[in-house]
Amino acid sequence: MSDEHKQTPGLSNTRTDYSQHFNTRQTPQSEPIPGTSQVPNSGGGFSWAVDDWKRLDRFLVLGNEGGSYYATERELTRENAQAVLRCIQANGPRVVQTVVTQLTNAERLKRARVHPIALLAALRTYQQGRSERGSNTWTPVNQVVDALDAAFYLAFGNITPTNKRWLLALDVSGSMDWGNIAGIPSLTPRIASAAMAMITAATEPQHTIVGFTAAEGGFGGQWGGGGTSGLTPIAIGPRQRLDDVVKTVSALPMGGTDCALPMLWAAARKVPVDVFVIYTDSETWAGAVHPSQALQQYREKLGIAAKLVVVAMQSNGFTIADPKDAGMLDVVGFDTATPQVMSDFAMES
Repeated sequence: MSDEHKQTPGLSNTRTDYSQHFNTRQTPQSEPIPGTSQVPNSGGGFSWAVDDWKRLDRFLVLGNEGGSYYATERELTRENAQAVLRCIQANGPRVVQTVVTQLTNAERLKRARVHPIALLAALRTYQQGRSERGSNTWTPVNQVVDALDAAFYLAFGNITPTNKRWLLALDVSGSMDWGNIAGIPSLTPRIASAAMAMITAATEPQHTIVGFTAAEGGFGGQWGGGGTSGLTPIAIGPRQRLDDVVKTVSALPMGGTDCALPMLWAAARKVPVDVFVIYTDSETWAGAVHPSQALQQYREKLGIAAKLVVVAMQSNGFTIADPKDAGMLDVVGFDTATPQVMSDFAMES
């Protein structure tokens, strides 16, 4: 046998390919790439971890509501909060500047399709300095408050107009200053309805806004007291401040909330309306005609298949909608999804 075919006693000619266990070009995602800093992710695989500043950016842009498939909302909230705290400890002013997400970037708000009501809810919660649930507290930073306030107005451009003809009727009674909307601190029915009126004024080119007032100038609250119920046109412009609108609405003489009045008022003046919307904190009871009948009369008189939405700003159990009429909608309660529900209803054929 030649030397090239000789075999060392006790050893095999078969060479072990250890590279198959240490391959930097093709590695299963369930294992880290050798020689890298990859870490386990929530799904059981391996990825690179982002630093705290990148996580802050993601949290501000995306949030973590609802969690993810592999991580609960609670887990993600805790992890993001810890990252934010580390950023604050490292460089507090940089955190404030970063937040100010972000909030005043109109293009980013538009891409994220952030609704103004969501920003208003965030503003009210942040201003309070404590969470509604739990024991978390903080000291509001003026720059962040100002940024959230500015973002609320910037986000008006995120709303897609329906191009329908809207008539909004606002309850202006004193009870609209009581209670919180959907658990959002200091977001009263009056503020929420005023904000919605502003959004409509800024979004829909054809709109009319009125308030339920005492027709004879007296104060009547829910029952009309000092005079019969009436409607008063309210001049709300898209460039007004929310505080100014709330003051304007609050100054009107309170009258009974007769939900038939908007249709009767529009019919008498031959005002073309596709969608009537009533914002109130209580059910209707006064009036010589039911709202459903007034709506039908309006349709017949003007030849318009008008719709009616009644938004109860507090969760009272009532319905004024004729169950056989697909053109009437009761929204009991209020949250950030309500505006979209109303727009979809207005667009239905």
